[in-house]
Amino acid sequence: MKQMPERIQTSLQKLLPGVVVGLLGLFFLTGVGLGGFWILHVESITPAYEPDPAAVEQPQTPEEVVKLLQDCLALAVKEQAKLKITRACNISDISFPNADPLIGTLAKQRIPLIEGAYNGMFPEHAYDFFGTDAEQTLESAKNETDFSIFLFTPADVAEISTEYIHYRCDTCGALYDEMHEFCENCHDDEIKKKDEYRITVRLQEDSPIVSEIYSFPGAQDITALIRQNSADFYLTDDVQVQISQPEVSFTVDRTDGRLKDARIEAKKTITGTLTFLAPYAQYGGCPFSCLLTDSLVYDVTWHGVSLPDSDDLKAGKNITVAPNKTVKIKASFLCEDDAGVQELIWRTSDESLCSVTQDGYVKTEKQKGRAIVTVSYTYGDKTYSDQAEIVIRNPVKLLILNRYSLRLKTGETYRLKTAAYPFGAMDQPVAWSSENRSVASVDANGNVTAIAPGTTIISAVSDDGYTKVSCQVEVRA
Repeated sequence: MKQMPERIQTSLQKLLPGVVVGLLGLFFLTGVGLGGFWILHVESITPAYEPDPAAVEQPQTPEEVVKLLQDCLALAVKEQAKLKITRACNISDISFPNADPLIGTLAKQRIPLIEGAYNGMFPEHAYDFFGTDAEQTLESAKNETDFSIFLFTPADVAEISTEYIHYRCDTCGALYDEMHEFCENCHDDEIKKKDEYRITVRLQEDSPIVSEIYSFPGAQDITALIRQNSADFYLTDDVQVQISQPEVSFTVDRTDGRLKDARIEAKKTITGTLTFLAPYAQYGGCPFSCLLTDSLVYDVTWHGVSLPDSDDLKAGKNITVAPNKTVKIKASFLCEDDAGVQELIWRTSDESLCSVTQDGYVKTEKQKGRAIVTVSYTYGDKTYSDQAEIVIRNPVKLLILNRYSLRLKTGETYRLKTAAYPFGAMDQPVAWSSENRSVASVDANGNVTAIAPGTTIISAVSDDGYTKVSCQVEVRA
């Protein structure tokens, strides 16, 4: 084998120190860059949930509950809301203890007819407080059973339970104190920010307000209903009605005091005797019982307009747009009656950063920055508006984890770290979540704690809500 010429060997010996120094410098700069990245993007992580300022306090006493409901009605009048009131029943726990199974089955088939006839006795009522006669409309409506939910007194209250709902899964109803990428119960991603109070009030069974609402239909009325809808099959005698479990429930937005929904309902235990007619007369008669849930339901519709918010964008009320791009922002009327009638007006806080057309198209300029886009319309003598922040920057295209699978023993902890591409795309730290916190939990800093044997997925989501990376965690005893 030929030896390398002495001239080339000498040249390589001279170059070698420079190459080594260059490589060491490259490693040093890479380490500093990555280290700085961890400091900027991991160490600054903060909790994902920060409650909005409260406009109303959570009620604790009967007096506070009554006042809150009355304030909700007053606000509905002031804000010219629309109120739809419906009454509906549901019949369940139907029992024919001494009847032949065939007869029992045939008798139950008539129940939907009776339900429909019962509901038909109460037409839907709608109240529109828009206009100068809103107060007069309210005063006249208070004399009707429709508004009884707003008229009960502290003396009518037997028990109160209140709940502060931060986030809720729209699929299964699971509640959370902080934002989750996926529901731990049903694993769906329909987690919505609510920030509301849910109040349930059990009323005294002998309360005058309960008697006022549910005295009709009484035993005679229900007897007539059953006879009218089953006269070819059986007759009804000795019908008795017992009212129990009356309660009021309503949901109030914690941040603005608006009523979202309300309900007042009671259980009616109905008992009596059925006498079968030909061709079933041979079966004679038998006692029957059923449970009828009688509900008065209130739906409130508020005027207003809404831009995409935390219900649609997990990052909050902002929209990330790259420079030199055009996006369409969809505005939604809160009251469907306003859609197509009122003209939306769009404007931007900084024309040098982005422009907006009257169709809601936002065009960003070259430079990065933030601008507020506002949409508004006027209805009557009031103007309604909403805003969204346009964040002009390159969106996160990739999140990288330091570990994509992890094995821990019960009680052990490990810190997961993320990196984002392109560098500097994130303004805020990632949000961490665990699909099963009973197996392993994760805090706002990415610290994973093994709780019990099993497997789960730990996820990190970029601050714009669009990019996610996951690590599979196995916990052993």
